Amino acid sequence: MSVVDEFHGARDYRDDTEAFFSDLEKGEKISVVLAPSFFGLYGDRAEGIIGCLKSLGVEKIYDGGYGREISAYLTAKFIKESAALPAKERKFISNSCPALITVIQKYHPFLLEKLIPVQPASVSTAIYAHKYLGDTNKIAYLSACIASKDEVDSENTGGNLNYNITFSRVMKRLEQYNFEDYKEKGSLDLTANGFGSLLARGGEFADLITYFFPRTENIIPLKGFSEQNMNSLYLFFDDEYSEVHPIISEVTACPSGCISGPGFNSKEFDVKTVYSNINKIKSRVFELKNLI
Repeated sequence: MSVVDEFHGARDYRDDTEAFFSDLEKGEKISVVLAPSFFGLYGDRAEGIIGCLKSLGVEKIYDGGYGREISAYLTAKFIKESAALPAKERKFISNSCPALITVIQKYHPFLLEKLIPVQPASVSTAIYAHKYLGDTNKIAYLSACIASKDEVDSENTGGNLNYNITFSRVMKRLEQYNFEDYKEKGSLDLTANGFGSLLARGGEFADLITYFFPRTENIIPLKGFSEQNMNSLYLFFDDEYSEVHPIISEVTACPSGCISGPGFNSKEFDVKTVYSNINKIKSRVFELKNLI
């Protein structure tokens, strides 16, 4: 089985959706971090889904775009502070895709030393909730990403996330509910209004880093874990490539970006609706932050 197959449905995947709902029913105090893609995929339905989850016992629900912005800022800060190092000593690989971390750990351990040491967006949101909002609950991460299960289980994320739950399985559990009935309970406990909310079909975390640097800087986004893509990362250990060394390189599992991860039922993907939702998010962010 190829690495790509491993993350894209060649076999059933594992997540924590059943444990999440079981623990809610037992009265466990749980909060949820929503991946930014949630708002692109579900648009006008989002408020009702949030309200429905709260009616089932979820105490707090946070927009993961907030942590995505924190992660982007800290990543840019790290890159700038490391700029004076010799090229071959710089860390330059983004850890924003948990599938990449799993691939590196299994097949390319030599690249571990090149990972930028900043927590990913989901974990950054959970840390913020724990540290600054006083949230002592267990926290679940809801997204289309099945590889986030490894992130939840990793000792490197400090136990800040406790469940990885996926859109397709959560929506299956909620299919009996009319979301319109729950809209009045659908307020977020942490809202992201900055560029961490921005989505683009195919665009990723590296897009956000471009806001911090001149357009002349070398930022390399790669799709998929092909031998060619992974081997290209080793080039920058060589002094010969120091002049073209990227400030960041991002390799992601999903060809169309996080918005189309295997934890979302692709049969529910309506191009017109999703792109309309994405454009509304862009308009809101650009209007508030004057990013145009």
